[in-house]
Amino acid sequence: MRFSSLCKAILVLFFLYSCSTDDSDSIDTTQSSETLSETGTNTDSTSTSSESDYDGDGVVDSQDAFPYNPTLSQDLWGQLVDFPPEIFFSNDISAYAQQLFRNDLNLGIEEWGNYGPLEYWVLGNDVEAAIALSNTYCERRIARGELWYFEPDNIHPNILNICLVQQMHPHIENTDVPLYFTNDLDTYIGNFENYRRVSDNLPSLNAGLNGHRQWGFHFLTHSFPFQYEENEFNITKEDNTIVVLHEYFHVVNSASVFSKEFIEDETGNSVRPDFGPTAMGEGSANYVSQYTIRKLINQGRYERSPTWNVSLRDEMRGRMNALKEMLVNCPNFNLSELNYGNVCDPYTFGMWGIAYLLNRAENQEVYQEVLFPLINDLGYYGAFEETFGISFEVFNQEFIAFLELPIEEQLEIIPDI
Repeated sequence: MRFSSLCKAILVLFFLYSCSTDDSDSIDTTQSSETLSETGTNTDSTSTSSESDYDGDGVVDSQDAFPYNPTLSQDLWGQLVDFPPEIFFSNDISAYAQQLFRNDLNLGIEEWGNYGPLEYWVLGNDVEAAIALSNTYCERRIARGELWYFEPDNIHPNILNICLVQQMHPHIENTDVPLYFTNDLDTYIGNFENYRRVSDNLPSLNAGLNGHRQWGFHFLTHSFPFQYEENEFNITKEDNTIVVLHEYFHVVNSASVFSKEFIEDETGNSVRPDFGPTAMGEGSANYVSQYTIRKLINQGRYERSPTWNVSLRDEMRGRMNALKEMLVNCPNFNLSELNYGNVCDPYTFGMWGIAYLLNRAENQEVYQEVLFPLINDLGYYGAFEETFGISFEVFNQEFIAFLELPIEEQLEIIPDI
């Protein structure tokens, strides 16, 4: 894909659980752009007659970290902030589901810290609602100069249409404007449309952290959180809570990587190398989210659904069984090379790899509390060695040997929660 995508989690859910329902017709945000402007703008610097201030925020361009964005002049990346995240819902998502979504995101923030600015865009199933949300998104991106084809001295008169096509094709017609993001519009599926249409095939779910280091904010997208409502699949709210925690853990990881250097990996993703290997990024988010929801339940901070009662060991048993089935295709795998689409799934292999590491360190919080803060100075692999006292290569060989143990012995390293 052409847009920056640091990490994407695609989960297809086929569990049997339950939920409840309500309805609403409003697009909702938890914070206005005016609030963010007050928080993000350095008002001590003012423009002078000899220096330009393109965005008119009172900070001259030479001192403005984001000279086209009137709401943000300081680079707050990696900092804990005191303003809330912004969540944007399409208007076909009920007020009840919106509130549960906010609650779940706040759980992650309470657990790991409030990293911002952060935008979370949540698509329902309705096309017109998705188009309306896309219009809000595009107007914001244009106003803040946050489109990679934004040219401040030569803004295309139909830039809004270009952005809407990028987000919602084939539902938005191209009005004969240049398309910077595809050479084949006939087969192109818009970014938001990719999330909306997942809901056409429930109980599928798609969620992802998709940037945007270059513009100084974390950007996430999420398909219809149907689990919050009563649904025909009897899937409970816990499944979506875990996904929200998974994605926010990616934010915490991403906030620890200050570099703006991007490379394109073999899957077409634009990634920052120090984010770490795909298997470790996705594996850590997978394992930590599963561990955390159970910890929160035990602490009385999360109300468990009556029909949801899967222990972490039961969850990991299922993952190990799946891993063993895949292992025959990659007996001498390297976790640093398992990427999206690999026959040996990086989510599953990485999840057990992380469980092995955390047990080895005798600390279930070591990944985010020790390794993440070291990444900026040491890089991912340097931070790994400093945290665990072994090289990644040695860890990989230890983990391969661990996979030869009987499953009951493997499960002993998993907390009994």
